[in-house]
Amino acid sequence: MLTKSDLKLEKEWERKRRERGYAHGYVVEVPDDMADMRRLYRRRERPDGLRGPDVVSDLARLALEWGDRRFAQCVRALFELDIVNKQSHHFITKKRGPHAASLKASAMDYAVAKVGALRERNPNLSEWEACALVAEDLVWEATSFEAAIEQLRQASRRAKTHRS
Repeated sequence: MLTKSDLKLEKEWERKRRERGYAHGYVVEVPDDMADMRRLYRRRERPDGLRGPDVVSDLARLALEWGDRRFAQCVRALFELDIVNKQSHHFITKKRGPHAASLKASAMDYAVAKVGALRERNPNLSEWEACALVAEDLVWEATSFEAAIEQLRQASRRAKTHRS
């Protein structure tokens, strides 16, 4: 049962969730020859409005317009890695590449550490309250605010068990 303060946190969590959208992965390793890509990368999923045929067509246009084979290589890479279908030019999947990691796993570690830090600073804070504060602050991705709190509670308990 959510208290009044929990309900306030839940409303804030829902508002932030609507504004933020979703992020499921991030790049953890950047090859040396692609360091310049780091500042262009915005740590978010491919937008729903991005259309494979438009990307392929524009890259092909740029390859021909500039006479630069790198644009053509980009299109070929999209096909070879099965990111874009060769016939329809639509994106096939949202699979992650070998240089990406699940944001959920590393974010969970961070969230659990944050729950622990809150409880250390305020010993009167219950595990539930700490998890609620962290779920709201991080806009923890779950089907509901209570589900987010429960995910963090379970992870926090698992972490305590592994430390013992």
